[in-house]
Amino acid sequence: MQRLFLALWPDADTRRALARLARSLTPQPVPAHNLHLTLVFLGATPAAQAAAYRAALAGLQPPPLTLALDRIGCWRGPRVLWAGPSQPPAALLALVDELNSRLQPCGFVPEARPFAAHVTLARHHRDAPAQCELTEPIHWPAREVVLAESCSTADGVRYAPRLRWAVEG
Repeated sequence: MQRLFLALWPDADTRRALARLARSLTPQPVPAHNLHLTLVFLGATPAAQAAAYRAALAGLQPPPLTLALDRIGCWRGPRVLWAGPSQPPAALLALVDELNSRLQPCGFVPEARPFAAHVTLARHHRDAPAQCELTEPIHWPAREVVLAESCSTADGVRYAPRLRWAVEG
């Protein structure tokens, strides 16, 4: 069984900027290679279900979009330190809706809570800052959506892209 999710995958420049931001805020950031923005969490997925998801996503053409990650915050319950856009682009919200719509005929049930666009910078963060604006936003021109697998390794969890869809334009 694979633990899967769909995500925007940052290009090298965006990944470096996110990693710098995370290191400036916490001594224990998410490893740079794991930084991403989850669009849809699929969870533990049997092989047959994963194949159905791949078939449902065939021909996906993600729209061009640029994110302005201009806020940081911390969800107190799970103590997740995050960066996100104060105004998620309409194209991002439409993409999430399209992914959910494509997957529902395969038995996928979308989350009931509203989509919250964010990049996790740290988990189990102790010093929970109030949500605030970044003085220098990170501009992320989204170039690809990935189907990624969460893989347990001796060095911890690593997210591994399994399929990629280039953003149009």
